[in-house]
Amino acid sequence: MHYGKATAHCRDGGRMTTAAATDLTTLRGSILLQPIIDLESDRVSGWEALSRFTDDVGVEKPSHAVFNAAVHAGVGVAFELQAVRSALALFKSLPTGTYLSLNVSVRTLTSPQLLSDLGTAVEAGVRPARLVIEITQGAPVHNVQAAVDAREALWQRGIRLAIDDFGGGHAGLVHAITLRPDIVKLDRTLVDGVAKAPERARFLTGMISGLPHGAVVVAKGVESPEDLAAMRMAGVSHAQGYYLGVPGIDPVRRPSATLSADWSAAIGKRSVR
Repeated sequence: MHYGKATAHCRDGGRMTTAAATDLTTLRGSILLQPIIDLESDRVSGWEALSRFTDDVGVEKPSHAVFNAAVHAGVGVAFELQAVRSALALFKSLPTGTYLSLNVSVRTLTSPQLLSDLGTAVEAGVRPARLVIEITQGAPVHNVQAAVDAREALWQRGIRLAIDDFGGGHAGLVHAITLRPDIVKLDRTLVDGVAKAPERARFLTGMISGLPHGAVVVAKGVESPEDLAAMRMAGVSHAQGYYLGVPGIDPVRRPSATLSADWSAAIGKRSVR
């Protein structure tokens, strides 16, 4: 099957540039798990499922560019759902008591197929209390009521909601106000180097105090012990980053390995031009 090449765009130095065309049909998809650490107990509380892609000659493709290409090709939701299904296949390998966090856009959050796939997983033995749906920054909330209804549907099934990259853009703030998430993940731009920026640390403390009551705060992109200590001082309860654990396939040993996924199933049978 060949569907042509969908072109992903990225912003570089303030100028819009066109990345190398991404042929979605030649990609090999993988799911890696990165640990999320409870800073009070210093134990793993959950795992974020991260998608990784390589082309037919083994060259790694940036995940954001691949998902953007899928959106431009008209198969963005299908691609995200394939990532969700691939990640759910790893659930049984997780240590008892830890949760699995699955990244989706607002578009996929409001797709009936997401609830259907989650329902199938629950029927197969996945515990809803150990699932988190994590909303990415990518798309704004155009239909607020549909997003709220989707959140309510998740809550009714016992599945928690998180928002990703809070503080990194307008969308994260809107998501926090609109969706009242159970978990808020701070954008790495707020976290990286915070130990050397006391004014940013004070800003973070104020930001955290203004979040919905009871929301768990996770610092992303923790790369040093100094930044980890600063996050603790700011009142952050959970963290993830390369300092705490690199993404891997095995939730016990966490080596740098991958799991094959049939991403071609996400594309369908239409030509992309």
